[in-house]
Amino acid sequence: MITDVYEVSRKNSLANAIFYNKNTINKSLKEILNSLNNILFLDLEMTMPEYHQSGHYSSEIIQAGFYLTDSDFNRIYENTYYISPKKSKKLSQRTIDFLKISQDKFSDECIKYKEFYNVFKGILEKYQPTIIVYGKNDMIALDNSYVLNNLPSLKEECRFINLNSILKQFYSLKSDPGLFKLYEYFYNTDETQLHDALDDAYVTYLVFRAFLENINNGKKLPKELFS
Repeated sequence: MITDVYEVSRKNSLANAIFYNKNTINKSLKEILNSLNNILFLDLEMTMPEYHQSGHYSSEIIQAGFYLTDSDFNRIYENTYYISPKKSKKLSQRTIDFLKISQDKFSDECIKYKEFYNVFKGILEKYQPTIIVYGKNDMIALDNSYVLNNLPSLKEECRFINLNSILKQFYSLKSDPGLFKLYEYFYNTDETQLHDALDDAYVTYLVFRAFLENINNGKKLPKELFS
């Protein structure tokens, strides 16, 4: 649902004090997004509990997808890694079904978390990218992973943009816009989400580019897209 609140102000005898101006905020957002240098589009997949399991469950990162570009969206680097979880080497059936990967393939291709950590740290140090994710779960998962694996946090080296939140802010949405729903709209396709980290990172890149082009050209999205 889209709301159309553009300004909140208080009038008194002295002045009209503006507390919230939608157009000013959107202009600032657009300027920030157009000024980004290197950008790392990141997606993570996590472990899931068994179908019958109940109660508290703590997920671990088991796949990472990197799609790194410069400020002109020229690709610098892309890769994906399966990452061995610390608490259980065997994936739950629910995780296998969700990611559409066999236990054998995962075991053959996965690397240790420390290797993933070093790759990620190397990218941060060399390219100092702004990291664009879709939703807050990936940021939370990264923070938890440092603690679980007893490694120094990289939080201070990360500059995150949550594209989901940016879209909600820019278009005044009350509900979260689906990443693949936006991808289908922008690119006129009906492809389905594969739940693969590199594929999702690349789709995040495509949606961000289309969104940026949209706002630079002053275009609005149809309300039915978010109904």
